[in-house]
Amino acid sequence: PPASVLLANAAKIKKGSATPNRVSVGSITKTQLEEIANIKLPDLNTTKVSSAIRSVEGTAKNMGISIID
Repeated sequence: PPASVLLANAAKIKKGSATPNRVSVGSITKTQLEEIANIKLPDLNTTKVSSAIRSVEGTAKNMGISIID
């Protein structure tokens, strides 16, 4: 599934924010972020988990999902 679907499921929301960076619709933990990055790793053009995490983190921010510790 796309990263956006995995992120929405993890944050327990139906869809992303209409105005990201202003309205936060949910949050996920760093652990959930790592799990999603590991799932998406084969689909991304990188072999490093840290790069995959940054990519998924960008998708989350664009959806209005904040990452908490």
